[in-house]
Amino acid sequence: MNLKFCNFGKFICLISLGILLLLSFIISLDYFFYYSYKGTNKNAKSLRDYVLNYKDKTQNEINAKYIFDNDRDRKFRTAQNINSSLKPVLIFGASSVYGLNLDENETVSYNLAKLTKRPVYNRTKPEASLNHMYYQLSNNDFYKIVPKPEYILYFYVPKQYVLMNNKLDFCQHDVYYKLKNNKLIRLIRIPIIKKSYLIAKLNIIKFQKYGLRYFLNNKNNKLFEKILIESKNEAQKHYGKDVKFVIINCSFDDLQKETFKSLSDNGFMIFDLYKFININDKIHKDASRPNAKYWQKAAIITVDKLKL
Repeated sequence: MNLKFCNFGKFICLISLGILLLLSFIISLDYFFYYSYKGTNKNAKSLRDYVLNYKDKTQNEINAKYIFDNDRDRKFRTAQNINSSLKPVLIFGASSVYGLNLDENETVSYNLAKLTKRPVYNRTKPEASLNHMYYQLSNNDFYKIVPKPEYILYFYVPKQYVLMNNKLDFCQHDVYYKLKNNKLIRLIRIPIIKKSYLIAKLNIIKFQKYGLRYFLNNKNNKLFEKILIESKNEAQKHYGKDVKFVIINCSFDDLQKETFKSLSDNGFMIFDLYKFININDKIHKDASRPNAKYWQKAAIITVDKLKL
């Protein structure tokens, strides 16, 4: 009896040790991908920052970052032409629309403001997804800060679809939604799978190898469409029905044809920018991101075709 008990105890110890070693390996690998990721120019990659990135953000912290712009990290781009009497333009998108690694005068918002003389508000940050657009537009305080625009421009690339529901980059994506009874519910506690840098690396590999096709499914498609529709509804509820919501499609995305048709039927303007300029041309890219040349040309084409 005692011998069996001792053998069982050893077995439990070995299993526990194996689990501990496996967890240590996974955590070490996770930290390695955090530390080695070169997708941003952020230098601070301490162990302390790594641990803090797993902490769920409070409502006040999220508001400070995306509504009031009081966060210690990157600020929104400077609003342009704020004293102009012309009707403003409001911009959303991801890190490329923010202009990560670009100077202020190389961004799409700067170029749009220069060409139109309108006030232009770029409410995008490096880690933003369409979730952050909806988060801002569904917050009453946002409308005390950003005046009524004539146009809301959402710049779409397929990566945005993935970012909506998956970690794909260096940063912790801090705002996620799920659909419940056809309503958007924000996740207060974000699952670890949406924070892990190891999972992010795997997602990057899958996205590079299989593209959007790997992530595309009926559930995600409904969420994608719902976030966009509710973003427009919130904007028009606060600003008025005359606000034009434009989805600017920067990349050819054959998989989303039906979705964009449905969105068009729901009152969105769809502008296929990719038909006039190729975002993947080498002359338009620095590393993996659109460069200053791309955004200068994209702004000229957008202003001309949309009659801004």
